[in-house]
Amino acid sequence: MIWIISLALAAMLLFILLTCRHDRQLFCMLDRHAHPLRCLYPCGWYLAQHLPVKTAFNKKRSRLQSLLYKQDVEWELKVYEGKRMALSIAAVVLSLVLSLAYACNLAAAARPDPADGLDRPGYGEADREYLLEVEGLGSEPAKLTVEIPAMQYAGSQIGEIMRQAGDALRNLMLGENPSADEVRTDLILPATVKGTGIQVEWSVEYTDCLDALGHVNNGQCPEEGQLVWLEAVLKYQEYEYTERIYVRVMPPVRSEEEKAAAKLKAKLEQQAEKAADEPLVRLPDSFEGKRLKYSFPKDRTGWETLLVLGIACVVLPAVSSDQKLKRQQDEKQKQLLEDYPSLVAKLTVLIGAGMTVRRAWERIWADYTGTEAASDRGKRPAYEEMGYALHCMEGGMYENSAYRAFGQRCGLYCYIKLGNLLEQNLKKGSRDLLLLLRQESEAAFREQKDHARRLGQEASTKLMLPMFMMFGIVVAIVIVPVFLSFQF
Repeated sequence: MIWIISLALAAMLLFILLTCRHDRQLFCMLDRHAHPLRCLYPCGWYLAQHLPVKTAFNKKRSRLQSLLYKQDVEWELKVYEGKRMALSIAAVVLSLVLSLAYACNLAAAARPDPADGLDRPGYGEADREYLLEVEGLGSEPAKLTVEIPAMQYAGSQIGEIMRQAGDALRNLMLGENPSADEVRTDLILPATVKGTGIQVEWSVEYTDCLDALGHVNNGQCPEEGQLVWLEAVLKYQEYEYTERIYVRVMPPVRSEEEKAAAKLKAKLEQQAEKAADEPLVRLPDSFEGKRLKYSFPKDRTGWETLLVLGIACVVLPAVSSDQKLKRQQDEKQKQLLEDYPSLVAKLTVLIGAGMTVRRAWERIWADYTGTEAASDRGKRPAYEEMGYALHCMEGGMYENSAYRAFGQRCGLYCYIKLGNLLEQNLKKGSRDLLLLLRQESEAAFREQKDHARRLGQEASTKLMLPMFMMFGIVVAIVIVPVFLSFQF
């Protein structure tokens, strides 16, 4: 498994190395902060070009054309596909690296097959179970579960092992202390002697300087120290051995400032006990020839969060990018449907007033750029498409072709029908254009009313669940007190 993952990872790295210069100069101008993976964009663009999905490729190009109001969107398409595939490449490389690390960890932790025998657990360890596959007993390997008990001492060894364990405890319990005659930090009182299976029970002489868990409290300890005994009872099966250990708990090593602070604390506590009937305890202005200034400590703790967890997951960035692009296109189509009735109505009024189609088109675009674009509504796709068609006509495109392209870029049946209607008017000189526009306007307003009615019905359906929940709460408020008032 490791070599398969290694080959796959090597193939990915080789692919990145060979394709990282494909159209690289096109992506160098991208902002590094907005495109942190731009170094992989050439690889992604190369991969997108050679995938057998030309239909989806052309569909994305048309979606970008409709969203960016441009005829040539090749640059945007390269950036979009390069970014989409670069995220997929990075996710695949990351997953391969993590899989390789996990496989290596499993290989390192795997136990070799037993050749001569099974390892017995050491002294004091739990019994160990082995799951074996035995070949040769039959046509198929047989599975056996074998339980191996831990090693045990012989009876003649117990006494010597107990004494050795007691000597080991004397050194182990000291912890960071230099010797038993100078104990200033907490003692270590283990419950077992490691590697022997011997259990230890501790008892400590009652004193203020040392508690039953070995914690040292030497703040009030005299300068000459305090002698304390500890008793360790070592147990192994039915054998017991008692070891008594004496230690001297010494006061902490203090600097001159700490000694002065301890003296001042003792003085303040003594003064507070003497004047117990006074509401205010006076603080001395000086101590040992030094001027004192008092204040309460300020809270300087802050909230700092350190994230050290690595999230190992492979996402599908390509699918996410396509879904985002599709949502943008769906939103555009929704706005196109909303603006269609008003757009057809404006064309009908202006053409009915005697304007040509081109002049009415320019008038609607001028009104939009003068009022709509400056409002809070933002850009409206229908009018932006009208502006794009007008720019195409000003750039030399035939008027009938611009109307036909307008309907096709919008992509909705009603706009395609409107574009064909305007195109036929220019080609054949239809005299019934105004009548047809009025009929289209009436049909568009009827469709808008039906759409609004459907949305209202959907909204009322969604409100049914909250209404039932409120009804249940009201019923509970009314019925529960009635049941509670019954005397059973």
